Amino acid sequence: MNWVLENDEDATLIGLDVLNYRGREENLSKAIESKRFEFVEGNICDDELARELMSKVDHVVNFAAESFVDRSVLDHRPFVQSNVVGVDVLMRAARDSGVAKFLQISTPEVYGPRLTDAAVEDDALRPRNPYAGCKAAAEMLSRAYQHTFGLPVVYTRGANAVGPQQHIENVVPLFITNAVDGEPVPLYGSGAAVRDWTHVDDLNAANHLVLCEGEVGNAYNIAGGNERSLIDLARAVLSELGREDEDLLEFIGDRPAHDYRYHLDTTKLAELGWRPRHSFESTIAKTVEWYQKNEQWWRQVKESKQLKQSRKEIYEPKRSASTGA
Repeated sequence: MNWVLENDEDATLIGLDVLNYRGREENLSKAIESKRFEFVEGNICDDELARELMSKVDHVVNFAAESFVDRSVLDHRPFVQSNVVGVDVLMRAARDSGVAKFLQISTPEVYGPRLTDAAVEDDALRPRNPYAGCKAAAEMLSRAYQHTFGLPVVYTRGANAVGPQQHIENVVPLFITNAVDGEPVPLYGSGAAVRDWTHVDDLNAANHLVLCEGEVGNAYNIAGGNERSLIDLARAVLSELGREDEDLLEFIGDRPAHDYRYHLDTTKLAELGWRPRHSFESTIAKTVEWYQKNEQWWRQVKESKQLKQSRKEIYEPKRSASTGA
């Protein structure tokens, strides 16, 4: 929201969010100050609300998703509801309202692991966890709406977002906030899994470009060229916090069906004129600085019973596995 308001002075926006455990209205405080933004609290699975809002817009960007893979392993049902059923509700409403373009935000995880060759957009989808399966299903459903009903859909498959105000169950803020508190920084397996850590502003710029100029029916990979392993990420975070020793690194059992690399070819997006502006080093430095300066924002979440219970369910079995208990 903030990025579009700052970079597209002609845009007026309606933001729809259910404000579940990851959603916080205070994250929209800057946007809400703008006369070009309206916030609506509601669920994308609400047919009536979706139809009401679609009648007011020309373009739709669907970021809404349950997205934490480990939660999808514990219970995939909320992921099916939000990431598949919710997409169907939005697309039916968009079809009937005649929107100009619908951007479905997807994920590189739909490709499955790419250890050597870079995934290109026309490659087969081979998801291996429930979250990725739901996102792949949403893409297939979207394509059906395009071909059957003429809905003008485009897709982006963006690398791991890094930046401020990200929920602290995600890996970068998890590492930062644990390290700030002198708590273990958990690494799955040997910490060798590789991701492309892309600044959220680069992702926003790419999504906006695809919405405006992307060809209907096409998917576009987004990656900042910042591939690093999880252990390298952890070391970078510790270094930014002035903790050069590695005593906080904790190697635990691995995630089921862990994809060890998502390697993306971004040629197609580059042809639209997109280039990343943030290096890995600047991305991590700026993000660590934000969490250091905004401890009040994340402290209440970290101390909540809900997050503590979630971390227990996700990490304790892996700790037991790593020790053979």
